[in-house]
Amino acid sequence: YFHNDELNISGVYPELASEIEQFFTNALADSNCLTYADWQDRPWLETLKGRAALLFKNLL
Repeated sequence: YFHNDELNISGVYPELASEIEQFFTNALADSNCLTYADWQDRPWLETLKGRAALLFKNLL
């Protein structure tokens, strides 16, 4: 099953586009690149949270 997570936004407020762009620019700057090894070595609590979230995947 494939999800397209693209979001199209239109509105009457031109400043909205720059605010959204700045939000994503900041989020990207604050993000970390993970390798598969990093993912496998994540703390057990993070693994548990991820598995618990899978119970709700059809609701999201």
